[in-house]
Amino acid sequence: SETPTSMNINSSLIDNGDGTWTITYSIGMDTTLDSGNVTASKDSLSRFEVGWTAEQQETRIGLLGVDLNTEGFPTNTTIESASLHLHLDVTSGPVDTQVWSVIRQDWVLEEATWLTRNQNSQWSTSGALGNLDSGAWQDRQTILPNTSSVEFEVTQAVELAQYRQINGQDSRAGFLLTPGFGSDMGVASFHASESSLPSHRPVLEITFRWASPSPLSNSPAWIDIQPKLGISDADSTL
Repeated sequence: SETPTSMNINSSLIDNGDGTWTITYSIGMDTTLDSGNVTASKDSLSRFEVGWTAEQQETRIGLLGVDLNTEGFPTNTTIESASLHLHLDVTSGPVDTQVWSVIRQDWVLEEATWLTRNQNSQWSTSGALGNLDSGAWQDRQTILPNTSSVEFEVTQAVELAQYRQINGQDSRAGFLLTPGFGSDMGVASFHASESSLPSHRPVLEITFRWASPSPLSNSPAWIDIQPKLGISDADSTL
């Protein structure tokens, strides 16, 4: 099929020459859920954090999102892959960083804290760690002091967002970044959308084909066997 007009695509669209195209979106939704400051909204800061403080006394979790419908991502596409690209500012030690898909559809960036997902509702488990809040484990990377940038594979989360987009639901691809078992303590600070360095702000890269996507089931479900902060997680509506 013919490529849609530019009104539906931003200027980062690249023809890969093999039947696939790649588009890159800036991520404008990012914040930190902080167990050390449970009512604080941190969406306006220039950095977001992931990790544990000394002796795991406090937990920092990154919450990011991009709205496919707002960005104009075309629905007549089959997603081949999607990746989250972040730039590190500084880390106090190695941080095993794991990425999950955000399942909740009613979280509000400016109102998201360790306890709440919007001004009227709390997360089912603080830090968006509940089975109703997040799941569908995506990827993990170890962040080291000499890390400059990192890429996470998040195809499943973006496919779910496209499914919602097609069905007129919340079309945000949401990503929850948590510390994992591969590190004991350390907090990684990443450049956020408010960073003074535009080239270091987080982006989502999607590679796709111009073909209608394969339909998902009416009620997509998954089973997670990876632990979230040491808690065995089993999300399923099967």
